[in-house]
Amino acid sequence: MKTLQQWVFDELQDNISEYTEEEARRWVENHAYCATGSVAGLIYYTDTVAFFDQFEDEILELATEYDFFPDIRTLGIQGYKNIMAWFAFEALKDGVFDDRLSDFDFADTGDGG
Repeated sequence: MKTLQQWVFDELQDNISEYTEEEARRWVENHAYCATGSVAGLIYYTDTVAFFDQFEDEILELATEYDFFPDIRTLGIQGYKNIMAWFAFEALKDGVFDDRLSDFDFADTGDGG
């Protein structure tokens, strides 16, 4: 079974496959935010709800670490799962990128490097 961190890695890879390492780093740091629609796998409620349901235990553990507890009563269950999915991706993206940098496939710069 895929872990939350592996899912984040795979999603980053899918989004940066055409980028050099430098371009990928810029995208992760400046543009990989779910609310903007930049993270292809977490755009629609069907995706974010399924993501939350799949990784609920890991997401709730992460939320506890970050002291992040949105109000389910005001958001509704679908909105809550959406916010929690976005939170989990954004909380992990930078660390996953840095920790697994050598595992990513970047576009060739054509300069031999």
